Amino acid sequence: MKQIWQKFRLNWQLLLLAVLFLLLFGQATVRSEEEYPTVRGTVTDENLKPLAGVGVKLISKDASVNLSTTTKGTGQFILPHKPCKSLCLEVSPRKGSSLATARIENIPGEESRRIVVELQRGCEIHGRVVHENKGLKGLSVSVTAASENHKHEKLVHGGGRTKTGRDGTFQLILTPGMKTLSIANERYEDLTPSYARKLTVETDGIIPDIELPLKHKPKIGSQE
Repeated sequence: MKQIWQKFRLNWQLLLLAVLFLLLFGQATVRSEEEYPTVRGTVTDENLKPLAGVGVKLISKDASVNLSTTTKGTGQFILPHKPCKSLCLEVSPRKGSSLATARIENIPGEESRRIVVELQRGCEIHGRVVHENKGLKGLSVSVTAASENHKHEKLVHGGGRTKTGRDGTFQLILTPGMKTLSIANERYEDLTPSYARKLTVETDGIIPDIELPLKHKPKIGSQE
């Protein structure tokens, strides 16, 4: 009987120690998360209706922060992050919603921020990146508001990002206006690594194929 009691008391003490450890560890974790700067906010449509299931991505210029989440039923999101100099917040609506992506750049990364993002309706733009009429897969396509658009609203809602599909095609929802379309190539060594062109968005449409040129090679004997 004495041995049974000693065994029971030992098990009880071990259980108590485990509970205390979990409580202390949990408090330390919560405390450390609260010490991080946090970007939190709400995503709505043009009628200020909260949007659930919207993708939210937070990226720093130095690549030390790369976080993503989706909005809750109330349209809210919370992203604690490591302190850094500057952040970019990208909000991507669900496919088929006819809403354009929003990008907020140069967010100070050393303090907490609360942001309200109102997504706007846009135009559905289809395109294709090719070389000698062959579609180029897996290229990054980004669109930003042209530099002559100085209004903050146009800079926030002016662009978006995607990748080309198997046949080089891509699709973006963009607000009307002048844009700069840029292509980043890390897959095809013989082709130029970057390419940019102007784009005017007025309505839904298909833009002409974008020909990605060969990489510039210096001539033999030339100095560059």
